[in-house]
Amino acid sequence: MLIRPWRVAPKNLARVQIVLSPARARRGRIEWSALVAAALLAGAAASHAHWQLQQAQEQSRLQIRVSEARGLELERQIDALNQRLCDCQEEFVLFRKAHNGKRRYATQPTHSLRTRHGDQRRSLRKIARSLR
Repeated sequence: MLIRPWRVAPKNLARVQIVLSPARARRGRIEWSALVAAALLAGAAASHAHWQLQQAQEQSRLQIRVSEARGLELERQIDALNQRLCDCQEEFVLFRKAHNGKRRYATQPTHSLRTRHGDQRRSLRKIARSLR
């Protein structure tokens, strides 16, 4: 006994009836125009929402670019300030060494000055005090 499925696809498709939609009650022109208008409004609303979303995305991209540019500018300024700080520290060290060298020279009298009069010692002490 041969078992066949209940609905078998026909081999000749040219003889098959095609039903596009079941028969319904006809709608009036007002109903169809209302349906088309509603579809158009829905499409316009979706288009407007999409446009607003694109505008918001563009705005956020612009803000990101501006913040990145500000960050780069701040990094440049920080680098410049660090360079100036290093230069100032080097100058300070040089001035400090020069000042300490002058102080040592002024406070250490030579042997010939010790043997001379006390007036010379006092003037040397005054000079050393003024350099401090």
